[in-house]
Amino acid sequence: MSPVSQVNDRPGQLPRESTGFVGRASELAALGTLVGRARLVTVTGPGGVGKTRLAVRAAAAAGERYANGVAFVGLSGIRDPGLLPQAVVSALGLSQQDSRDPADMITGYLRERELLLILDTCEHLLDAAALFSEALAESAPGVTILATSRQPLDVHGENLYPLSPLSVPARGTPAAARDAGDAVDLFAQRAAEAVPGFRVTGENSGQIVRLCRQLDGIPLAIELAAVRLREFDLGELARRLDHRLALLSGRDHAADTRHRALRDAIGWSYDLCGRPDQVLWQRLSVFAGPFTAQAAREVCGGGALPRDEVPGALVSLVDKSVLARDHSAAVPCYRMLDTLREYGAERLEKTGTAGQVRARLTAYYGRLAEELNSDPFNGQLDKYRVLRAQHSNVMTSLEYGLSVPGQEHTATDVLSSLYWFVEISGNFQESKYHLDKTLDRLDGPSPGRAHATALLSLIRAAEGDPDGVAGCEEALAMAAGLGDQRTRARCQLYYSQALLAAGRLPETIEAAKAAGEMLAEAGDPTADVAFLYLGLAFLLSGDLEASYESAAAGLRRMPADGRERWLSSFLYTLSALALSLQGQHKPAEEMLRTALSMRQDLGDPMGAGFCLGLLGYVAAQQGRLEEAAWLMGITAPVWETLGTEPFTGVPGLAELIGEAGQSSRAALGPGTWDDVYNRAAAHPMQDAVALAADPSQLARALTAGPA
Repeated sequence: MSPVSQVNDRPGQLPRESTGFVGRASELAALGTLVGRARLVTVTGPGGVGKTRLAVRAAAAAGERYANGVAFVGLSGIRDPGLLPQAVVSALGLSQQDSRDPADMITGYLRERELLLILDTCEHLLDAAALFSEALAESAPGVTILATSRQPLDVHGENLYPLSPLSVPARGTPAAARDAGDAVDLFAQRAAEAVPGFRVTGENSGQIVRLCRQLDGIPLAIELAAVRLREFDLGELARRLDHRLALLSGRDHAADTRHRALRDAIGWSYDLCGRPDQVLWQRLSVFAGPFTAQAAREVCGGGALPRDEVPGALVSLVDKSVLARDHSAAVPCYRMLDTLREYGAERLEKTGTAGQVRARLTAYYGRLAEELNSDPFNGQLDKYRVLRAQHSNVMTSLEYGLSVPGQEHTATDVLSSLYWFVEISGNFQESKYHLDKTLDRLDGPSPGRAHATALLSLIRAAEGDPDGVAGCEEALAMAAGLGDQRTRARCQLYYSQALLAAGRLPETIEAAKAAGEMLAEAGDPTADVAFLYLGLAFLLSGDLEASYESAAAGLRRMPADGRERWLSSFLYTLSALALSLQGQHKPAEEMLRTALSMRQDLGDPMGAGFCLGLLGYVAAQQGRLEEAAWLMGITAPVWETLGTEPFTGVPGLAELIGEAGQSSRAALGPGTWDDVYNRAAAHPMQDAVALAADPSQLARALTAGPA
């Protein structure tokens, strides 16, 4: 695949809290103590009881105990147990171009680290989560695992923390003491958010306590009820709940009672919704993760819910706390809690239309992928960010396609259309997993099979598999036999990349030239990618002038307004490297800063690491030794964080930059060099990159010395 490509949107960060946290002081203290002394802790409890909120709060408080911090792995959007290790790789921010098995990558990375790892929502992946947790606990002694699940993982060394609902004043409690319960406090806070000015008084406290007791103190049920104060006064709300909720007496298990109480509360909330809201709630259950308003309109609109009614129903479900809206991300999205999604899915199945809605989901994300794939230069960043924000839905659309007999080719078409997304994101391990599954379900030659075979073979070649090139040749022959010129041209490009990965440089040059011609003839914009691999082959062959000319030719074809960033940043980096190796350091430096800016736009730390390292090399070559120390110091943590070798994909580059650093250190003096280098390495990455991109700011930072 690409020589470097690894997008990272602050992976593994703790989720933001969109509403205030109420109570749970004793639970937080107890969980914090347990996490401090145990290696594997599982917070258990019924849906809606607040397991994730408690775990996140406890992790935020305990994070400073761990030298390498906290990593959050959300598993609710994963349906395939085989993808659990890949989700952890993503959350840790590790390189997804590593040829090792994801589980081995995680073990190798965490073996000497101290980290709190949260595995959130494990109940639908119990076996996979159990095997992973047990293996990691044995291999990484400095790692503590904090899981949340409705059921225990049931592994050796697991410490359970059963989370009970919020406290509710017992029957007969004096009115003056009734404001002490966490359930009442939660209702009061959410009610005040729904109806400004609402407060608990002596007159209404009895009704609130009874309501919270009916809902068994379950936070989600209380929140769903409190928001209805926009429609009903407290008395009417209590009467409606009295009518809807049966008294849950005589049941054997408290957990069964609480589950029933929550389901009744959700069902009550659902029944109070208008018909458009109900239909949308049902259909939104096919999304596995965050989704945009446009996605909801395209996937959920039609029939009983016309598309033009979807926006209003979305707003209505947000008002009812069925959906949460997140405008803080690069792409505004909506989210639905798992418990509410499950209820919607049950209702959708009863309508007999679940298959149709899932088919629309697969078709929609296939179209999004193809929009980027067929026109990658127009609005590339926006298209990419939309797909990135909804990545779990893209993967779910593939699962839907593969789960329906006869629809395997639909999933293959989606995978093929994800070429540009995969190249920009660097999600090669995940793509390999899905390509393997897809090819297992395809029979006979087809354009999709040829494309999938070539992509899978390319990934294997990049991992060092000697059969990777042969697989691309097989795909080429299949496409030629089918007479599909575009597929054949794409396979030819992948073949040239596989040859490059195998180090067969003369053959790479011929194959890349042919790929560019074939793709251009087919009207495929991917033709311009051939300039990159042609230039790399020339560079590694030692023909610096030809390498620069290939990159320059590719850059001349890029949009003048700079709206294409992925390929352009690579071509600028390649041009800069070729120029610098010929002694033309000044123009190389300008190109590297342009490439660095583009890499930052894409959120790509690996690509930024390449640019920073090369900027350090250029500074060293020009005698700016302190600047070289700073830039190389910034670069060092990038590779450590990604868990990969420095400057992977370009043989000899690490040695070249390392030698420049050693000679500069000797010339500047080890003491001064190490001081500047270490200060830079300790700098927050975002701030450091901003300094590197602006020579005047970097000069001021160097002059200022230690903070």
